[in-house]
Amino acid sequence: MTNPSGRLTYLILAGSLLVSALPALPQDNGDEPREVDLIERTGRRLAQLDVSVSGPDDAIGNLTADDFELVVGGRFIESFTVDRACNIGERVVRTTTAEAPDATGSQVPATAVPLSPKPTYLFYFDQHHLTMAGRQNSLDTARTIVDQLVVNGARAMIVSAGKYIATIQPLTDDRDRMQDALDRLERDNDQWDVYAYQEDSRIEQVMRELQQDNDMTKAIGTARLFQREERYRTDKALRLFEITIGGLTDLDPPKVVIYFADSMRKNAGEHYVSYFPRQSAAPNLTLAAMESDGFVANNAFDRVVEAASSYEVRLYTVQAAGMLAPSMTMSRGASQNQSQPSANNRRRFDAQNSLVGLARETGGQAFLHGAPGKKIATRIERDLSCLYLISFDASDMPEDRPLAVSLRMKRGKVKATTRGQIVLASEGRRKTTRLLAAFTGIVPDADDLKLEGIVIPTGYDKGKYTALVQIRAPSMPLPKTIWEIGASLVSHGKVRQDFSGRIEVDRPSVPVIFEAEMSFGPGPYQLVMVAHEQITDRIARAEIEADWPDPDANEVTLSPLTLLQPSEGAFLRNGELRRSGSLGKTATEYIEPGLPLAVIGLVCRNKSKKMKKARIVIERRLIGETEASFTDLELSDSGIRCIQLRDIIRADTMTEGNFTYELRVVDKSNRELTALKLEFSTVNPTPPEDGIQRLVTE
Repeated sequence: MTNPSGRLTYLILAGSLLVSALPALPQDNGDEPREVDLIERTGRRLAQLDVSVSGPDDAIGNLTADDFELVVGGRFIESFTVDRACNIGERVVRTTTAEAPDATGSQVPATAVPLSPKPTYLFYFDQHHLTMAGRQNSLDTARTIVDQLVVNGARAMIVSAGKYIATIQPLTDDRDRMQDALDRLERDNDQWDVYAYQEDSRIEQVMRELQQDNDMTKAIGTARLFQREERYRTDKALRLFEITIGGLTDLDPPKVVIYFADSMRKNAGEHYVSYFPRQSAAPNLTLAAMESDGFVANNAFDRVVEAASSYEVRLYTVQAAGMLAPSMTMSRGASQNQSQPSANNRRRFDAQNSLVGLARETGGQAFLHGAPGKKIATRIERDLSCLYLISFDASDMPEDRPLAVSLRMKRGKVKATTRGQIVLASEGRRKTTRLLAAFTGIVPDADDLKLEGIVIPTGYDKGKYTALVQIRAPSMPLPKTIWEIGASLVSHGKVRQDFSGRIEVDRPSVPVIFEAEMSFGPGPYQLVMVAHEQITDRIARAEIEADWPDPDANEVTLSPLTLLQPSEGAFLRNGELRRSGSLGKTATEYIEPGLPLAVIGLVCRNKSKKMKKARIVIERRLIGETEASFTDLELSDSGIRCIQLRDIIRADTMTEGNFTYELRVVDKSNRELTALKLEFSTVNPTPPEDGIQRLVTE
């Protein structure tokens, strides 16, 4: 699914879903819950570290808790549990330190736990930081890695961040699907960015102004502009990466992200300072500001590390561009085409150090200079071949802040590797992360809840269409449900509108419909909808991708047609809750012939003088098992550009079967200007569920 980069606004919308509230539907007195003498007690919170071990088989096959020494957040952890999960002899053994009781105070005996879990791999292509060579090499490298790692039940997915962030391939254990997805990504012109490729030309411009023009002030000003742009782009790219990592929250470890980038720098843009000489006297304030900005830019990098540390994700970073010769720039006082090695190498070192840092802090590895895919896959395979899971009580440790991790291996000939820090994510942070990942579409294992969205055209004014948007959450067989619903409208790569609301229903099996009025400009749009049910903590997501026609492109244009039928349910609009309303039907839903049906649409003419004076006739008819006709509508000489159709088909006019609604627009000479057909089927419904019956009769 496509996900424009403007969805960074989703963080705000996801937050609003957590705080908005509305009254509940009243509950019958007979349904009031009885108080029971039960007290809920909170148990211990266990934190977990996955540790890769390497060494001789006879040394790594029987490690116990006594072989590890663990310090977290400066605190020595005296009591912890060790689970072994590796393929040596296909055995898994649990051991604990002598002081590790369970929740009742009893000692935990050595017990068997499940065999090695199947890993999950996410291939992430940061197109903003890939050169042209790096993009192609990363795709070729990924193909090799997929063939070697996506085996024996391991699952993988592909996400790319180019003009927008997109899930190229959802989670699958099918290697052929993964390879096909990489082929699609290679051909996708929206999933590449020339910014990294053009870096040499930006530096050459700075050096030309510095050396040929001998204008230090101008060169510093240009460098400052480029530095700001790089920081902005890097911050946005890493924010998208952070959100993507959050989408892995609910998956079981081991979770591996293979991150492809060439020029990502945690101190984004600071390398431009290296092209200017140090001044022993008064330092240049602009250069000092650039260095300060480079330091502050580390925050985006740190957020990625914290996200990976919060959700037990290992990052394996790949610089796919390969060995590159330094670009030919000019040193101060030198002639053109002479290189300045310190300046040229600074930006490359910064990028490589950043990739190494991401991997080291999360327990992964970095692969630089275009490492071959077979080497990368083999190293990852080796890291995951024998894992030890260390669990410890973290009940009294702070949440949502990084805690440094120090792990020492006491047994000789054995090397242990784990992440450099751990973040104990609070429930609030996890909830926000899941909602944000749902908005961006990065949801590997989505809940099977079905969310529906309908856009009902209502008018056209001042160059924009108006419409009523309905978001329908599924009814659930629970005595109480609490729905948080939100949506974002994306058009031309930007979030144009968003809204959210909360509906609480004290009835089982009652459909929930959230309504909002929105404006749409002509052209393509995407409506992203997310609903979170609080009681069950389940999330549903849906998208609508469509186009509004340009009313000036032709003599007459038609909007999409929408079908409406009356329905009982919880309808929320503008903060007001109703028990019934007109419910939009999707193209795949059956129509009930025993209820009235409304067909809604817009007919618009262009703004030319000819069409303003033209007499336009709108003909409609219903054909199928039974037929119906409608009185012709006219757009005569007036200032009205668009007219809304609202044809009502009375209850029981139709029988069960297939029908077609035909719309035809002609001029006074009966010349057809445009036409549209809408096909649908009718089926008598099954008896209503108990929740609806009670809602109606109350």
